[in-house]
Amino acid sequence: MKFPVRPFLAPLLAAGLLSACGGGVSFSFVDDGGDDFFDLPFRSGRPAFATVSAAGDARLNGSYASDDARLTHVFRFRARGSTPETCRFQFEDLRQAATGAFMSGEIQYLPDTDKLFASFIVIEGREFRVDGNNGVRLDRGANSVVYEGAVLASTQGTGQTVTLDGSIPLRNEDKPAGC
Repeated sequence: MKFPVRPFLAPLLAAGLLSACGGGVSFSFVDDGGDDFFDLPFRSGRPAFATVSAAGDARLNGSYASDDARLTHVFRFRARGSTPETCRFQFEDLRQAATGAFMSGEIQYLPDTDKLFASFIVIEGREFRVDGNNGVRLDRGANSVVYEGAVLASTQGTGQTVTLDGSIPLRNEDKPAGC
């Protein structure tokens, strides 16, 4: 039996158009544990910078920056299992001038609060994570996430850590309620 696509196409297109025109349509997703977003990072016109120090691999140390960071929209993900409801966005395109190393990441925070759930960064394919507000804070007024001596641990079982200072902007346009 074929699934009838046409009856669902018009409402989806209308919702997309309303969202694009500032119609206030927001989306929530069920967290299935995957890393997939429905949005690709795109140029934001906002600067981002981060300084990595005390890295277990000294080649990762240095300043990473972009005058035009690539960001996704902020999405709201419903709770699933032991993971609470979170607002999430991804960033990329922070480069280290000296080596050309590349940094990207994902930030997850709790709706209607200034509390972070988890923050991930990836440098040259190596992922690091910090949970909660351990050296990280959400600055809603400035639409940014600020790192102040945050120690992120490797998620790949290497035992390595990095210390991060800096500021990552978040998009304030069309954020879901509470994000």
